[in-house]
Amino acid sequence: MSPKSQDIKQLGLFGFLAQPDAPTKSGVVILPTIFGVNAFVRGYAETLARAGLAAAVWDPYEGLPLITDYEESKTRSRSLSDSGMQSNVKKWVDYMENDLTLTSIGAFLYLMDYAARPICADCGGTGEKNKGVRRRLSIDRKPAA
Repeated sequence: MSPKSQDIKQLGLFGFLAQPDAPTKSGVVILPTIFGVNAFVRGYAETLARAGLAAAVWDPYEGLPLITDYEESKTRSRSLSDSGMQSNVKKWVDYMENDLTLTSIGAFLYLMDYAARPICADCGGTGEKNKGVRRRLSIDRKPAA
């Protein structure tokens, strides 16, 4: 079974989306390393889609060409801000909630050691956020009625 995958460059969204073949109500937003939406993180998103989750990889560089040089990637990443990140990830969560009609959406940071670390979880609309992490993304969400 292969996921439906596509690059997204619309509605202020930039990134990569992998969706499972079967309908799903769950998904994740992946925040990639400083290298952006490279083949490795795309493959990870497709693995999650094969497991039944919609997986969106946010492109923090909004479609700029990929670079593989570490120093150049560090320089590029310094232009990013926490508020900009939160705003863009919120756009992805809204897209997944409204356009893909997902009811359970989480987010995690894809770190340099290639281990996925959860940083936020929607917990099925309860409004409770993932606890016990050093730094987590906080997106204002209204609990489901």
